[in-house]
Amino acid sequence: MRPAFNAVFRPDVSGVHHVPDTGPVILASNHLSLSDAFFLSLVTPRKVTYLAPMDQPNSAGALGLAAHLAFKLLGQVTVNRSGEQGRSMLEVATGLLARGRALGVFPEGSRSPDGRVYQGHAGVGRLALTARVPVIPVAMHNTDAVAPVGQRVPNVAPVAVRFGPPVGIDPAADPHDAVAAQCCVERIMRAIADLAGQEYVDMTTTSRAQQLSEALRDRLAATRAAREQAKEQLRAGRERLADGIGLRRVDGESRDDATGAPGDDAPTNGVHPGEDVG
Repeated sequence: MRPAFNAVFRPDVSGVHHVPDTGPVILASNHLSLSDAFFLSLVTPRKVTYLAPMDQPNSAGALGLAAHLAFKLLGQVTVNRSGEQGRSMLEVATGLLARGRALGVFPEGSRSPDGRVYQGHAGVGRLALTARVPVIPVAMHNTDAVAPVGQRVPNVAPVAVRFGPPVGIDPAADPHDAVAAQCCVERIMRAIADLAGQEYVDMTTTSRAQQLSEALRDRLAATRAAREQAKEQLRAGRERLADGIGLRRVDGESRDDATGAPGDDAPTNGVHPGEDVG
């Protein structure tokens, strides 16, 4: 699978030497597209494992089945978070790292709406502080052009994947301290932003997507209002034009009456049409 994939997409990869050959490691990447996990797995010399909640919705039909099987092949592990047997994502992740796995994570949680790097979830910071393993920042470039939102058939586009040196983790930080966990994931996200050459935005992708949605809603409302105003102005203009035409007609008839213009039955010099003179 990897040779065929690389032959088609020819991803430009750099810094992969930062990934240790063995032992536990967290590969923390920005998130532009559903194809990010494919590219990360296929350019990393080690097998990368990903976590997904069992209750995560899947796409329906053949496409959904194909995606499910593909993620299974990539090393996705589903986590049952409900019932007495339910386990937390943190518990499963630390267990995988304890067994020496390479764990791929997307701290933003959802795809960036505009390509910039956004705030990561504190859970990733807590994982890094709990596991105390190397955290390698990864930057995806242009994967959103390969698999745009809503498009089922991928495009062939140039893609780059950049790996950076391990992010420094405060050895004295308490993983149960929410502030420490958030500071840790922010350090990770800033390292990713530097690799990506993108601005770091200190807000979540969900909040930004909501902002964009509200802005779009406002623009649409303004467009509709302007359209209605234009219609009203056109209607008023037509009414003024019709009133003007009506006034000209009335004024013309008044002038005819004032000059005594003969009607069809009016005699001319006392002589009716068809009457002999003389």
